[in-house]
Amino acid sequence: TWFKVYCAVEALLFFALSAIGAVMFVAWLVGGVTTGEDVFLAIGMAVICLPLTIAYVTGIFLKPKPWVWVYDIVLIAFGLTSCLTIPFAVPLLIFWLKPETKAYFGRS
Repeated sequence: TWFKVYCAVEALLFFALSAIGAVMFVAWLVGGVTTGEDVFLAIGMAVICLPLTIAYVTGIFLKPKPWVWVYDIVLIAFGLTSCLTIPFAVPLLIFWLKPETKAYFGRS
């Protein structure tokens, strides 16, 4: 359950960053006050954050299988790269490495 909450929060976070990037890009297109550096940042945010949004949303709906455990631990590892999400990712990672969790996913 906590992993699904974690994925939902991460998906919302990355979706918000994608939306901010899209708004910045549109503002530049219509002649707003954004600069060339802002456009580069906006495109980078959209290119990186939109696929991560899809990845986290997918993590919510996957059924327990051995390969899903690996997919989920990669999603948790992405959370370790941000000061905002590291307090949530570390306990989740500790739980994810327990033998009971691995057994639930069919890993030995």
